[in-house]
Amino acid sequence: MAHQPQPEGRVALEEGIDFRHLMRGEDVVFSVKDLNKDEPQYEAPEDVFDRDLLIQNVNLETLSLEDDVTGMPFESIKATMKNVNASGTIKKKILREGTGAVISADALVRIHYAGFFEFNEVPFDSSYLRGKSFEFILGHSGVVPGLDIAVSTMRSNEKSEFILHPSLAFGKLGCPPRIPPNAEVLFIVEVMRWSLGSEAAVARAETNTKGEKDWKDCKAAFKILNHEGICLYNDHKFQESKAKLDKAKRLIENCHLKDDAEEKDFKDCMYKISLNLAMVLNKLHGHASYAPAAIINAKEALQIKPGCEKAELQWGIALMTLGELDRARDHLMISKRKMPNSVQVTDALEKVCLRNLKCLLFEIFCSDGLQLLMNETCFS
Repeated sequence: MAHQPQPEGRVALEEGIDFRHLMRGEDVVFSVKDLNKDEPQYEAPEDVFDRDLLIQNVNLETLSLEDDVTGMPFESIKATMKNVNASGTIKKKILREGTGAVISADALVRIHYAGFFEFNEVPFDSSYLRGKSFEFILGHSGVVPGLDIAVSTMRSNEKSEFILHPSLAFGKLGCPPRIPPNAEVLFIVEVMRWSLGSEAAVARAETNTKGEKDWKDCKAAFKILNHEGICLYNDHKFQESKAKLDKAKRLIENCHLKDDAEEKDFKDCMYKISLNLAMVLNKLHGHASYAPAAIINAKEALQIKPGCEKAELQWGIALMTLGELDRARDHLMISKRKMPNSVQVTDALEKVCLRNLKCLLFEIFCSDGLQLLMNETCFS
């Protein structure tokens, strides 16, 4: 099979290279394709397919000829594109229309992409070749600036081509030998999905090259998760609420704190999430198994804010669930003294008193019944 000669100074690679490694100055291992090696030739018997029948049944809608622009001069590709920005440093052509709204700032985006230099049919980087889509936070990632801007113009399920000016790609110097100096870049990008809310916020908080979560990002994600957990609690979706609140607590527990102000913020957040978790755990079906965890969270809230009447209430409810009625009454009475008009505290105390009364009646009944049984045995 004849091969097209490669432009001077360029080679074909077996697999694409992740350009993010090159931008960070990391070592990259790659293998060069041997173009002198003969490709294996395969022959199929003439009677394998009926050619007329094959042509008749071709689905032309599945052909993506417009995608196949690799290896072409960029100037001829630009002629079919529109400017994304006023300066014309990013050009775009939609290959497949997307659906829904344009991707919002700070969204968590999952894409497939392939990047090419001019006249190259082999991508220098491709998520398709790696067999794994790429996920990043729009505006908060390590991708080249032009790609970040390009994706911000897209919608769900959209597939588009972009040509980026060197100033929005790898700059004047590039990253030799793999990234040539002052090179324009063609990206073919396909949006798989994108989302806002806690998922995006958590991903942003966890995106840190030093492995340390920044408190500002963690706090922002915490607020969203905590709010979502409270909304689910109010909708009586207690299991889903617990999942959100657990995630919020884990997120801030592993966050790096820089100073006393962040330490204070952290304690305030820990108090809120511990108290909210105690409330949710006391509401779960089969909550006797969750009561110990509710007590742990109530204790943690009290460690941060000693004497907190709401934490005492949740501790008392959890003890009542476990059948420790005297201890439950002690905690509820502390709460009652600070919240004398609370309907929830009053109801909880009434339940404790009622259960104590039932236990007392049961003991009396059992004692009298046993005595009666013994008397009947003696007389007989």
